[in-house]
Amino acid sequence: MRSRHCWQTIVGWLGICWIIAVPVRAIAVPLTVEAVDDNGVIHIIRVGAGGDYSQLADALAAAPAGAIIEILPGIQIGQWLIDRPLTLRVHHGAILDGGGSGTILTILAPDVHIQGLNFQRTGLQPVDTAILVRARAVTIEGNRFERFMRGITIGDGAGVNGDAAYTIVRNNTLVGWPDETPPARLGLLC
Repeated sequence: MRSRHCWQTIVGWLGICWIIAVPVRAIAVPLTVEAVDDNGVIHIIRVGAGGDYSQLADALAAAPAGAIIEILPGIQIGQWLIDRPLTLRVHHGAILDGGGSGTILTILAPDVHIQGLNFQRTGLQPVDTAILVRARAVTIEGNRFERFMRGITIGDGAGVNGDAAYTIVRNNTLVGWPDETPPARLGLLC
């Protein structure tokens, strides 16, 4: 009888541990934004090894307005432009690397959501930034920025001064350069 009680206790503890672990894992996942087109279809495009496209540039060119682009674990190197409403989010372990040149991501369209991405290595010119926002109603949330000249630059047309369709920047982590070499300025520039 005692071994049966012990077994029930172990199974009970495993069940409790599983219940506790589920919410903890869910916290690490970026918020989900539903993107439904006029026909009620949600377009989810996966980018990276084993995804629909291997390169982010190809996925951005093919994505319809309102699509969700999920970047799979790995490094995407380059500079990208978003010119239509969409969501760009990440699976754990994905990095957008600017290759040490220029601005990594330029947003020209309204209703863009950038969630949970890791940005690294912008160019070192004073105008270089990880994300340049030149549109209204953009949300930049839960991202990490490392080794950059500027983290997020809110430019002309972003609607930050009393506009109803304003840009939201929240819960981002700005790390900078580990060896304190460049840059002189880190963080958010409005």
